[in-house]
Amino acid sequence: MPDNFFDNYEGRVGAQGQDMKVTDMYWSGDMKLPIFDKKDDPGTGGMAGNDRAGSWERAYNDLKPDQKAAWDEYYQLIIEEFYKTKPKGKDLAQWMFNRYMNDYTKTVQSVDDNVGRLMEYLKKEGLDEKYTDNLHLRPRLLLREHGWYDKRYMYEESFGMPLVVRYPAGIKAGQKTSKLVQNLDLAPTILDFVGETVPADMQGTSLKTMLI
Repeated sequence: MPDNFFDNYEGRVGAQGQDMKVTDMYWSGDMKLPIFDKKDDPGTGGMAGNDRAGSWERAYNDLKPDQKAAWDEYYQLIIEEFYKTKPKGKDLAQWMFNRYMNDYTKTVQSVDDNVGRLMEYLKKEGLDEKYTDNLHLRPRLLLREHGWYDKRYMYEESFGMPLVVRYPAGIKAGQKTSKLVQNLDLAPTILDFVGETVPADMQGTSLKTMLI
């Protein structure tokens, strides 16, 4: 867990009132626990009033038989152990952190694996030297710094999000810069690289001079 997971937000009145702590998350939809009655799910997760208590059941019922079997094989032991131990307080917070991060990091791993599959296909078909892509990696705050599951506050961890760009035909590999860029710079950059005029009313700045 991050060292500041149990942050008390001392001197930060706005942060103290935010409803986006890991411990505010829904036991059902977020933790994959079978709780089908709203009153039995203590989560608020910044969405109080929304029907999230039944989201586990809805997601589970949408699965195909083979998917349900895979789900049960993985989650059933976790569910049984949770209701057997019934963690409270900081133990519950740590359980929620581990439960959510296990799913989160496996999802990130899946994305990474499938980007690898895509790159292998492009290489096999002789398209890899022409292929271009950009990837915003998740900000560090989504590793649950300050005990939060969201990145809305301007902590340093919210800004630590790298941009990775690959374009062998026009960008030298291995370059690094500490300059700041934004999502709205991507469209002008792509247009600039393909030789198109960037519309005057388009926000953002081409990053081409930074990349070549």
